[in-house]
This record gives sequence, C-alpha cells and structure tokens, in this order.
Amino acid sequence: MKKLLAAATLILAMTATQSFGFTLGGYQGPVELKFAGVTSSQDTTYLPQGETWGIISLNAATDGFNNLWSATAGDYVYGMIYGLYDVAAYSNLTNGFTIEQAGGAFALYATSTPINFATLSPSGRTAIDQFSGVTNGTLLFAGNFSPGILPSSKNDPTVVQDVTSIQSPANGKGAGYGDIDPTKGGTAADTFDSNTVFDPANILASTHDLFFQFTVGLYNGTQGWSQDINDPASGAAVPEPGTIVLLGLGMFGLAIYGKRRIDQKAA
Repeated sequence: MKKLLAAATLILAMTATQSFGFTLGGYQGPVELKFAGVTSSQDTTYLPQGETWGIISLNAATDGFNNLWSATAGDYVYGMIYGLYDVAAYSNLTNGFTIEQAGGAFALYATSTPINFATLSPSGRTAIDQFSGVTNGTLLFAGNFSPGILPSSKNDPTVVQDVTSIQSPANGKGAGYGDIDPTKGGTAADTFDSNTVFDPANILASTHDLFFQFTVGLYNGTQGWSQDINDPASGAAVPEPGTIVLLGLGMFGLAIYGKRRIDQKAA
C-alpha cells in the first residue's frame, strides 16, 4: 500500500510540474473558447484557388457561466487558421450570398509574450502554417476543419459563410467543425480531443471536437486584413492522461483498503 501511495505521489508531482500557463484547472465538461482575431485574403472576389487565413487570440475559456481561464500578463494564447479555399458561392434569401469553403487547418500556441494586433501584417507570415510571434510559443493543439457543416451541399464544405457580398470585406456570419489531430502533438491535445462537441443547430453532429462560429465584418487593419472573428468555439474538456492514471490508482488503492478491512473483520 505504501508503494502504491508513493507511486501516486510521484505521478501527481510529475503532472503538477507540467505547467504550460494555459490550464482549465482539471475541469471536465462543455467548454466555450472565446476568440478574437482577424482573417486575411488578398482576394477581392470569390476565387476558388484563393486561400483564407488569419491570426486569433484566445481571451477566455468558460463553462458557459464561469471563467475557467483568462488571458493575463505572461499567460497568453494565440493561434492561426489557414488553408481554407472557396469551393462555391451562390445567392441566398437571407444575407445575400453563401460562400462554401473547404480544407483548412488551425493551431493554438501558449506564450508569455503579448502580441499587438494593431501592428499585425501579412508580412509576419513566413510559411503557410507559420506566423512570427504566434508559432514561436508552446503548441497547445492543432487540427483540421472538418466536412459536414452543410450536409445538403454536394461540395461537402468545412466552413460556410452567409455574407452580404462575395467581395472582401463583407458582413455576415459563418460556422464550421474542427477536429484535433493528435499526431501533431500539443500539451492540451488530449484535453480537447473529445469527439463530443454539441452543435445546437445540428444535434446529429456529435463526432467533432470543436464547433466554430464567427462574425464576418470590416476590420480596421491594413494590407488585406478585412474580417474579424469574435464568437466562441464550443468543445468539451476530457481528463488528461495523468489525471486518469491518478484516478485509477486511487480506485485501486481504495479497493485494496476495503479488502483489508473486510479481511480484518472476518478474522
């Protein structure tokens, strides 16, 4: 029993020392990730081969009512979305036009250094998935936008936008699904790789890790930065592997303790 407790203490010490700034404090359950950011496209109209990408910041993570984490001095989370391209654009009766996009990926990084969004420029992008000041941090998780957000479409888009114009900038809203890619690593990948996100607009879509919602609007930036992101992404937090091991050890220890109590009473 003492060896068991020693092992549990060692694992607890190991998990406690794995501090990466961003943490939900062991919370398990539905999570809203409150993002803000801007997307960029040099396209002035709908263009199938064009790419949409952007820089985002995570301002807070909540359970829908209470803050689980907030950006503070020395504890920031930034990310990139990239690789989205247009596959269809057509008129609708609500906002004017629907733009369907396919492909796309995302990644989040923790850093102790703040980024001034007012000074951002596409010149900071050194590769499709690299942006100076963002990807220099510690990777939290990375993944891909996933098909299924508009099941009725033959194009099987990963993101759909209802906007007032197919020209950029435009106003409107959009949505998409995302899945964590565990092969890309990240200190929080296991936490968000849950496959249990709930999309209130589509209760059948319960096999994705994240449900993104965003607003399309004019951003007061330069050099093609034209849209803003200010709606939360919803997901679910699951126990980290270390927590599961500790839980298992604790239950095993209680089982041994209970058996000894029974044996002592029987004797």
